[in-house]
Amino acid sequence: MIDVHAVGAGGGSIAHIDNAGALKVGPESAGANPGPVAYNLGNEQPVVTDANLVLGRINPHYVLGGRLKIDAQLSRAAMKKQIADPMGLSVEAAAQGVISVVNSNMARAIRVITVEKGHNPSDFTLVAYGGAGPLHAVHLAQEMGIHTVLIPPAPGALCALGLLTADIKKSYVKTALIPYDQATPEQINQAVLPLMEEGSRWLASENVPEQRRQFHNVAEMRYVGQNYELQVEIPAGLVDQADLDRMKEDFFRAHEMNYGYYNPNAPVQFVNFRSEAIGQVQKPRLAELTGHMETPSGAVIDHRDVYFEESGLVRCPVYDRSKFGRCPRVDGPCIVEQMDSTTVIPPNTWFEVDIHGNLIVNAFGDGKGGDEA
Repeated sequence: MIDVHAVGAGGGSIAHIDNAGALKVGPESAGANPGPVAYNLGNEQPVVTDANLVLGRINPHYVLGGRLKIDAQLSRAAMKKQIADPMGLSVEAAAQGVISVVNSNMARAIRVITVEKGHNPSDFTLVAYGGAGPLHAVHLAQEMGIHTVLIPPAPGALCALGLLTADIKKSYVKTALIPYDQATPEQINQAVLPLMEEGSRWLASENVPEQRRQFHNVAEMRYVGQNYELQVEIPAGLVDQADLDRMKEDFFRAHEMNYGYYNPNAPVQFVNFRSEAIGQVQKPRLAELTGHMETPSGAVIDHRDVYFEESGLVRCPVYDRSKFGRCPRVDGPCIVEQMDSTTVIPPNTWFEVDIHGNLIVNAFGDGKGGDEA
């Protein structure tokens, strides 16, 4: 199961000042058309992409490897008129404010799926993808206490790659309110097995061979009187009494993780039974980099003034990601450009390029991260 939590914070999110004089970003968006002010397609309200342009984080002359010409001066003028002058700020400070607000929006979304569910964000690696994700990822990781950020080789195309390589899945559910104290292994099996049979017929209709079929079964449990259920895994095969006992203990652990406590004496009930039929898709072998670089200087294509909140305006090297081989360490601040995205590496951080071409960023520059994350 995948827990997806969406937040309205993209490159097209519009920055504006509300009636109380506070800076807001989104949820209104300029979208791809008319898009940012820099596209010169009619939008006059600065968006997140315009803020990144003002700060020097995006190539001020073109994006998409030169396929799309832009005008960064239009972004600067709109930021000055709409945000900086009304708030009495410099254009750079206004643009940085826009970035700080949108980063806070994204951090809030990460807390919903980590802290609020009993997980410590620092135990995980942040994977940044999409065209704009790598622009914000490292600063976002710092705000969340996450040490390691992974930027895949083609972040702008990662969703498409996932679509082509993801296993096919279909979920089946049956509602059956069963008090735990009255539940028997036979009842659990009678609820789940028909769902698996239905899933097996679907997989057969999709021409998935037997050896590539899997099932993931869960029970949704709650204390009697609660409005929300917690999912507990049902062991593979036929359930026996030991499995039933283990499911109750798993429910207690899940409840403690999500809500900070559990009551072993309160009545528990089963609500839903779910079976996920999975057809495994053959995975491609990831390409490996053959070249090795002792120094990243061979990938430098430009130098650009980039504004960072922690250091102000800094002259930074700009790297062409396609020129990187395996590389042990590249220190920030710097910018890494490619056709489908731009990665911002702030001061006091560094990254390395692994054998598959991923950028592995240490967000705190402290030696932690990578395999230690």
